[in-house]
Amino acid sequence: MRNNSLLAIGLAAALALGACSEWGVASNSDTGTVIVRLADAPGEEVESAMIWISGVSIVGENGPQVISTDTASYDLLDLQHGVTAHLGSAEIPVGTYNQLRLLVDSARVTLKAPVTFTSGSSSALMKVPSGSTSGLKVNLGNVSVVSGETVLLVDFDVSRSFVFQGP
Repeated sequence: MRNNSLLAIGLAAALALGACSEWGVASNSDTGTVIVRLADAPGEEVESAMIWISGVSIVGENGPQVISTDTASYDLLDLQHGVTAHLGSAEIPVGTYNQLRLLVDSARVTLKAPVTFTSGSSSALMKVPSGSTSGLKVNLGNVSVVSGETVLLVDFDVSRSFVFQGP
């Protein structure tokens, strides 16, 4: 039987902006709709990767803009092969935005048998520093929100989020 320990290396480092697309027809509007979706790439040792999100915002030249304050849980491993989850949408001022913030209340990883944590358990809570206060920060570069719809896809890669160590 194999016994591995799992270290969280920071969910923020594992989050990547998978795609930015602009949809809709340009108009002279001062606002645009931002839609934020979540997806995952497959992981080999992980059975389940639950994440509890209680808010989504985007930060840019106009300051922070709230996209959603809804609380929901997601098993990231259910979000593979084109399946995504809707994190929120909101009409916000057009402009340039450079950071996405996800308020992460909690995260739990369950490993596939026979892999366990050093405690012997197959499941453990993960720490997300500042996750539920200022949020998990994802730097976007510069994303332009225009009139119409802008879709942001956050592609979370579970296989790159954790480091397996030990005998």
